Amino acid sequence: MRGRTSAELKQLAKRALLGKYGTAVGAVLVNYAVMIGIGLALYFFLIVGVLAAALSGSASVSSAPVIAVIIVVVALFFAMMIIEYMLMPGYVNLYFNICRGRSYALGDLLFAFKHAPGKFFVISLIMVGVVVVTSGISFGLSMLGWGFHNFWLQMAMEWGFILVLYVLMFLFYLNFGQTLFILVDNPQKGIMEALQESCRMMNGNRGRYFRLILSFIGWMFMAYLSMGLAILWLMPYMGCTFAYFYLDLRRMQQAEYGVAGDGGREYPVQENLSQISLTQANPSQANPVQENPPQVNPPQANPSQLSVNTDRMNYEEGQPEIFSPEDRRTEEDN
Repeated sequence: MRGRTSAELKQLAKRALLGKYGTAVGAVLVNYAVMIGIGLALYFFLIVGVLAAALSGSASVSSAPVIAVIIVVVALFFAMMIIEYMLMPGYVNLYFNICRGRSYALGDLLFAFKHAPGKFFVISLIMVGVVVVTSGISFGLSMLGWGFHNFWLQMAMEWGFILVLYVLMFLFYLNFGQTLFILVDNPQKGIMEALQESCRMMNGNRGRYFRLILSFIGWMFMAYLSMGLAILWLMPYMGCTFAYFYLDLRRMQQAEYGVAGDGGREYPVQENLSQISLTQANPSQANPVQENPPQVNPPQANPSQLSVNTDRMNYEEGQPEIFSPEDRRTEEDN
């Protein structure tokens, strides 16, 4: 089955966000407010620590005021990162609700605090640990370059490590980039199960995912030229586009395994069966089409005789989705 192109996924995201940008932009502002609030608290305690050290007449690292400030600043820094990662499932949930035509609100951002908070907290700790380890390695390489008193060696080590890090992160997302979407869509699943399912879903779709990421580079460059103001609208646009990419992967899995039979237990058919045409099927093997047709039993259906119009199906049951020829000819916008 053909997966949707980047232009089609973006077109779906634009349609879903019509009239809903207020809440979507408000969600981004909530994230900014949390990060700015914790950042101001960090600067406040840094200033307090400097003043306390100055008044005590001791500016050494071993002085009690400096130690207390260091502990508070480090704690606030880790709290900021954990809150940031705990809000990410909430944004995915918000974009899911917008794309599926469900009710949505800023309260969707608290998804991780209401559904399996322990699981998402563990994921947040893992992400924080990865950031700390990579930052520590980068700092260690910088110190090593300083030890050799060679500016070019220092720069080569730093930028070489950053390049390798980005390549590894990109390879990780090409395989496991759908893990968070899977956990939000199915909170009962385990972390390892979601990682395995993400890798399975991305088989044959990594190139499409790569092209989708590249299609936003121009938009991100323009957003930063606007002093970050355009990011308020770009983030919901990107979020809904990647949400539709996940829903498209699930649609392809359901069409492939749900009808064929082998993967039907894991990817049950959820599309409206009225879209299934049995005009080419053998009358002795096909039941008459009724007003509310029953579920097709996969073992009894011949896949070669079923014509599934999945290319015009929406990602929610009973809601048709139609692309005009003009939409099909739309080129990917940067």
